[in-house]
Amino acid sequence: MPHIGLGPIPATASAGLPATDGRKARVLVVDDEPALLNVLALLIRRSGCEVLTARDAAEAWTCVEREGEGLDGMFTDVFMPGEIDGVALAAKVHNARPSLPVVLVTGWPEKLDSNTRKVHAVLDKPFNAQRLATALATVLKPAVKP
Repeated sequence: MPHIGLGPIPATASAGLPATDGRKARVLVVDDEPALLNVLALLIRRSGCEVLTARDAAEAWTCVEREGEGLDGMFTDVFMPGEIDGVALAAKVHNARPSLPVVLVTGWPEKLDSNTRKVHAVLDKPFNAQRLATALATVLKPAVKP
């Protein structure tokens, strides 16, 4: 699993990522903090993706079920209130849609354990737009036309 932390950013991080059928890639963003949810959604939209948002794992799961194969990726905060956190949400999504790339977004990467094997990458907070673009390019690569 790639760990997108404080290392150098590749110059090839791409924007405007299309899905394989020519439409914009659709990304679900999950965070219980409205300010962080809005900033992350805005940055992903600026990369050329369509963004859906959820404020907790339950709302995210409803979106995953409703959208089905129409989702191309998911970014989720790790520590959220409710019955399940971001790691458990990632595992649940992986069981239902193993091909859906999931990125955990966290300010506490040292608190993650082996349960994170169900995710495609970890994005450390704080991050900048370039690091986010790298994460998008990494996880959406299978959805992008060659």
